[in-house]
Amino acid sequence: MTASTLDSGEYKKRIFVLTDGQVRNKEDIVNYCDKMCAKNDDTKVFTFGIGNGCDEDLVKRVAEAGRGSYSIVGDNNPKDLKAKVVNALRKASDPALQKCSFNLGQERFYLGELYRNQAIRCCSIMSQANFDALSCNFKSEYDPKTKASLSQTWSKD
Repeated sequence: MTASTLDSGEYKKRIFVLTDGQVRNKEDIVNYCDKMCAKNDDTKVFTFGIGNGCDEDLVKRVAEAGRGSYSIVGDNNPKDLKAKVVNALRKASDPALQKCSFNLGQERFYLGELYRNQAIRCCSIMSQANFDALSCNFKSEYDPKTKASLSQTWSKD
């Protein structure tokens, strides 16, 4: 395998980052991941924060910028790392819905990338009148299976 083969798009690039600490140039790292992964869907970054001293904000933001997912493993849960790595490997091989959002009544939740069988939870406090007229809408700007946008609306009617 040569560098030109890797750049040809024949292979998907998946980067796994493990960190147990802090960095001085967090914004530079996040911006670099965003810039490199925005070019195409072939590159994704999956991050793991290990230990209670890791920078959780860095771990989350790099994964979001890298269109991947993140996991935090606390000091008291080292056995969780194996399950979280296996889950990330599964996500790395699956295509993801991109730029997803969910409207729950008047509130909009930006969900980013969503993977197959990924559970999401959105909550809202609303008046009885808003609940009675409730309508929900899920949108994805790009479905890699159909290569088009996706939208689904639900209402109480």
